Amino acid sequence: MLFVGETTAQALGFVLTAYLARVLGPAGFGVWIFATAVITYLGMVVESGADTWGMREISASVSRVRESLDAVVAFRLVLAAIAGTLLVVAAHAFVATPDRRVALTFGLLSILAMALQSHWVLRSLDVNLPVAAAAASQRIGVMLLAVVFVRAPSDAPYVTLWQGTAELLTAIGLLGMVSARAGAPFRNVRTPLVRRVALESWPIGVSRLLRGSTYTITVATLARFWPDAVVGEYGAAYRIPMALLAVSTIFGGALAPAVARACATSRTDAGIVGSATLRLLAVLLLPLAVGGAVLAHPVLTLVFSSRYAGAVTLYQLLLATVVLAGFSDLLRRVLHFSHHERDDLRCVATAVCIGVVLSVLVIPVFGGRGAVAVAVVVELVLLALEATAVRRAGIKLPMVAPLMRPALAAAVMGAVIVPLRGMSLAVSVPVGALVYFGVLTALGDRTIAELHVLDVPVRPDTPG
Repeated sequence: MLFVGETTAQALGFVLTAYLARVLGPAGFGVWIFATAVITYLGMVVESGADTWGMREISASVSRVRESLDAVVAFRLVLAAIAGTLLVVAAHAFVATPDRRVALTFGLLSILAMALQSHWVLRSLDVNLPVAAAAASQRIGVMLLAVVFVRAPSDAPYVTLWQGTAELLTAIGLLGMVSARAGAPFRNVRTPLVRRVALESWPIGVSRLLRGSTYTITVATLARFWPDAVVGEYGAAYRIPMALLAVSTIFGGALAPAVARACATSRTDAGIVGSATLRLLAVLLLPLAVGGAVLAHPVLTLVFSSRYAGAVTLYQLLLATVVLAGFSDLLRRVLHFSHHERDDLRCVATAVCIGVVLSVLVIPVFGGRGAVAVAVVVELVLLALEATAVRRAGIKLPMVAPLMRPALAAAVMGAVIVPLRGMSLAVSVPVGALVYFGVLTALGDRTIAELHVLDVPVRPDTPG
């Protein structure tokens, strides 16, 4: 259910991005890219890692659903007030162009929507149909609003208005579904529990903020030293890898409750489930990254038009960050659910500090190419640090063995489709998929057959 819902949502988001890139042009598209980068980052402030805290609580005892949800939403509403204030002040005090100011101000709707998000509760209980439906319906709403109201480059500042409207309506609807299962909200919000959410989730929240800051700093630096068209080109190159990274987000989010329950059971179970999840991510991400790199030019020109052909090299390099980020984010979840969130925070802080220094030195000179180089270095450093932290936590999670068969199959697939780059994607993509799964089967890969390893049941209710 989650796969269908989230895949539909990401596909619609991909279509929306292509539509906006064509209608708004590089400059207008750059306005939207800048605004969403800032709004998304402030949304991460509101998110704060409290959903991971809530999943961990529900994994320990399902009787904590109502009090956990109330505490998380109350805490997030406080953060939303702070983030919204910062957004308005930043928009009117530090942003020079009117279009960017308007686009940022409408981001208040998205920030409020983030505060009210409750999908993590349903995922913790393995109630996935409403989550899948909400993900798809939100993107459908944004698509409809964009098609109706966004018709010219002058409409660029208002895209965040329609985006935030759809997000807020979806969040309210999903919160209503959760309340129907768990009881009416906010009848007895306990201040000590809200304080506990803040105290225990802040390392996760700060690590997420730092994790997301690389992209935000990159876009902000590009916007400072380069024109909107350069920002738009970089944004176009980043959008497809971002959509592919959503594949790992789909499965990572779907499997997060299973990882949480495995970590709550034992370090051995954490290693087994973590390794199985890593192998599944490799099977999914590696062929997408390799195939996307080989077919970069026809894909970019098909989606964004020939005006964005200069972003091909950026796009190819950014695909590598998709794979690295997918793996490192899995290791981060293992650390979070194993109560080693501070170790993760140290890893992320180190990688981001390196990224900030490189951004200041490289991006003003090399523009988009420098931004991509910084992203690759940051992801490599972070993956190495997270793997070391997991080992130090006493969790045996093999990193090389699960990747061997998918990597070999993806390499063979890439070699086969290289001569097909000049042909239609309707030919090269199916041929690549058949070759990949054929080689994977010939190598004896059992990822699909062993998915039951990930089916960690919801633990029975225990006194809290």
